[in-house]
Amino acid sequence: MLQSTLVYSLLMSVMIYCGILSARRVALFPDRNISFIQFEILFPMLLFAVIFGMRYGVGMDHLDYLEKFIDVASGAEITHGEYLFKLITTFFAKNGFHYVYYFAFWAFIQIFFLYYAFKEERYLLPFLVFVLFAGGYYLGWMNVIRQNAVVCIFIYSIKFIKEKKIILYLLCILFGFFIHKSALLLVFLYPILIKDRDYFKSITFQMILLVIAFCLKGFNNWLMYFDKMGIFISFFGYETYEIKYVEQLLVKTNSGFGFLILFFIDILIVLYSKRLKKTFSSTKFQIFYNLYFVGSLMSLFFMGSIVLQRPVLYFSSMKLIVASYFLYYLLKQVKTNIRGLVFCLVLFFYLSLYFAAIYMGDTNTAQFVFFWQAK
Repeated sequence: MLQSTLVYSLLMSVMIYCGILSARRVALFPDRNISFIQFEILFPMLLFAVIFGMRYGVGMDHLDYLEKFIDVASGAEITHGEYLFKLITTFFAKNGFHYVYYFAFWAFIQIFFLYYAFKEERYLLPFLVFVLFAGGYYLGWMNVIRQNAVVCIFIYSIKFIKEKKIILYLLCILFGFFIHKSALLLVFLYPILIKDRDYFKSITFQMILLVIAFCLKGFNNWLMYFDKMGIFISFFGYETYEIKYVEQLLVKTNSGFGFLILFFIDILIVLYSKRLKKTFSSTKFQIFYNLYFVGSLMSLFFMGSIVLQRPVLYFSSMKLIVASYFLYYLLKQVKTNIRGLVFCLVLFFYLSLYFAAIYMGDTNTAQFVFFWQAK
């Protein structure tokens, strides 16, 4: 637990500090086009990649990826996965690279596209890093590696929706498709999101939807429909979760304190949504918000299903972005009593989640173990 706390906290602190430096550099020279290639950008990305490249067993799927890597290095042919994933795995395994480099590569792809997506909004970097760790998203990145790489590519591609550049958007999705087939789903979002419409204007309506989703939460309510989704599951690469094992995939519906904290943060974001949309009207925030709110509802509906949470990932991951905007907004308004209080409350909630995840590291695979410590 001590090692996990030190590794995660030091990494997060360094990345936040570098994010602050990057934001200050841009603020000092607002009329300049500051290059993305700066020490305070490159160093935290490389550090993130190196640390998570050296991990062992962080994320339930890590050992599965490792086993496939070792098999390929031993001469076996990789049979599962998309073309680019196979190509990358084969390259690292067949050329004698230690698996640390392989996992560092995927971690770098993830953090690079997240950072690059906000190269023109570097004031968000410290908040993105904070929510990435405190919100537990980094554990998902280390677990569902391929699909989360596509999620980060998708986050970057949102700029092309905002700019109405369909070819560049589709190229990003094609790139993602060769890593994980589920990226195909993102093609159909373009005509919906290009209008840049506010699909959820009414705060009251959003609150009603959240309450309904909360009351219907849990995959048990949807189990009867699962047997009709075989083709969908197989095509998008979720066939390892066979129908006969559905009951084993049902995790206990999370009704604990952590879940309630996350739900309460959703409520706060919704309550402030109109002010957030107005404040960040010149950014991609509206698109992120539409995806985020849909993701919040879907996450509740399909809670407990490992399978159905996978496609939802493209929506639910947007809370990382929206929550970062929210924290930045609150900090800028911190001198206002109520908003200062809300900022401290959200900060406290996220830190509680962060330390709780580390404390339960033995059961949620959050415990950080360096590869040389592996038994």
